[in-house]
Amino acid sequence: MLNVLALSLEIQRTNPRLPEATRAQYAAWVVEVAELHNLDPWIFHGIIHTETRWKAGIIVHEQNGTCSIGLGGINVSCDSKRAKELRNPLENLRAMGSFLSTIRSRCAHHCDGLGWLRAYNGGDRDYVPKKVGPIILRCHAAYDQPTVSEVQGCLHPSWLCRNQDI
Repeated sequence: MLNVLALSLEIQRTNPRLPEATRAQYAAWVVEVAELHNLDPWIFHGIIHTETRWKAGIIVHEQNGTCSIGLGGINVSCDSKRAKELRNPLENLRAMGSFLSTIRSRCAHHCDGLGWLRAYNGGDRDYVPKKVGPIILRCHAAYDQPTVSEVQGCLHPSWLCRNQDI
């Protein structure tokens, strides 16, 4: 199983100003949520590193009038009840897990490796190949994890991968 300490160290690399206790809590929550959804925790790290650099309070007002909120930059209506809920880091991570699980299970084209992850930010062609993907691959290499091509769907050997038309 992924060492929570390894993830905490990567969070520190991304955001050195984050207190140690907060980093440890975020890492533990990520591992918990990832396990619940049969996902690789490094995917969460890659996305959060790219979206917010592990700054939970971020709210980005998008050009289309919506807001991307919290650690994972979850996009919702700015004035919705959900927007307020997503400011809570644990709730934001849970929303990420649900969304990632959904897009993985619904992927129909180019879903191998990290291909399914393109739907997380569909408006950015470089999102997976040049932003999120290299972070995940670097972490897999640094912490002796399998490469993306070696496993399908969950990308992590400690999670039992389901073969879901991905």
